[in-house]
Amino acid sequence: MTTIDEKTPLIREASSLCQTLSLFAKQYKHPNQNKSKEHLEQLITWLRDLCSDREIDDSNLAKHFVSLLIKLEKDIGDFNITAEFAQDVLTVWGVIDAEAYESNTVKPKYAIVNARTVVHVCNVLITFLMETMDDIDWCLGRLKGSGM
Repeated sequence: MTTIDEKTPLIREASSLCQTLSLFAKQYKHPNQNKSKEHLEQLITWLRDLCSDREIDDSNLAKHFVSLLIKLEKDIGDFNITAEFAQDVLTVWGVIDAEAYESNTVKPKYAIVNARTVVHVCNVLITFLMETMDDIDWCLGRLKGSGM
């Protein structure tokens, strides 16, 4: 497992690359919807592999990668990776009742979730959940307003 931290050269360039990927992924719409979804799935697979294989200690870069991965996953309507990130946050931080759960025996699935980045990953997850709840609340308001 390779570690990427603040001492690694080109860390700013990696962050810029992640932001560029995010911009392109948002703007990419292929006339053939199946082809567009195929490209997004390939990008998600690449990011998932990167997040699981590389222990990134730079919190801002980790935040960018996790945020991009969750946004792309939302676009295709699959939330398995988001649930796995939540499980990894639980694994790194542990639970309140330490007797019921031994966090030392389980390693996170994604190497990007570690002691230095767990706060930022959790923040991305909570932000995503709040945005989703706002969307649901808006939809319910529209349904109530339309008389359904």
